[in-house]
Amino acid sequence: YTLSRHYALPILFHRSHQNNAQPGFGIMDGGLKEVSAMSKAEAIAVLNEEYRRSFVDGTVLLTSGVIALDSDGHRRLDLMLEVRAFKNFTKGDDPHGEHDFGAITINGRMLNFETGYYTHYLKDGSEDPATAKKTRRVMTNIFASEY
Repeated sequence: YTLSRHYALPILFHRSHQNNAQPGFGIMDGGLKEVSAMSKAEAIAVLNEEYRRSFVDGTVLLTSGVIALDSDGHRRLDLMLEVRAFKNFTKGDDPHGEHDFGAITINGRMLNFETGYYTHYLKDGSEDPATAKKTRRVMTNIFASEY
């Protein structure tokens, strides 16, 4: 994966397990909602939220700038905890309501995180990001200064 002239490396998190969530339901706007009653964007947002909060069934990519934050990983861990806790999605950053992009400021630096949708072998884009069984999520974390 190449972003601009910087490389993003798959490090820190890669977890996978059977989804124990109740099938057919997801959390949307603070309440349980049947997936069949959701729009495609709402279903994608639910899956993106579940992934971002757990990093399960996906890959997290960090650019060289994020990796260089520190040698012992504590600052990177703090940064990833902030990404997991992020809730400030705006129309400007999230026009489709899919919760696939966010930005946080860390020590005066803007960090962007974006979730992409791929097949499970990461060869092609997912044909249906609203269906977890057809999609592997990949979150890229990059400082705005690295673009």
